[in-house]
Amino acid sequence: MPGLPIYLHHKKVMDNTTRVRHDVMRQKFDKILVQCGFSVSRAAEIAETFAENSLEGVPSHGLNRFPDFIKLCLEEIID
Repeated sequence: MPGLPIYLHHKKVMDNTTRVRHDVMRQKFDKILVQCGFSVSRAAEIAETFAENSLEGVPSHGLNRFPDFIKLCLEEIID
């Protein structure tokens, strides 16, 4: 898109992005973590960390990392 300001190009890319509210993401993470055997308090801490990382734009330790983290927990590689 030659000639378009960068912010317009960026907005077009972002139109395909699904946004999830921070509190909704944290609640989903929390529920999954409890189902995986974490205590309620520890699940809340971990859920907040993953949700906050996503909110802050740290994809390597946010939503993108969560499925791998759960897999490693279920395989008892992480406890």
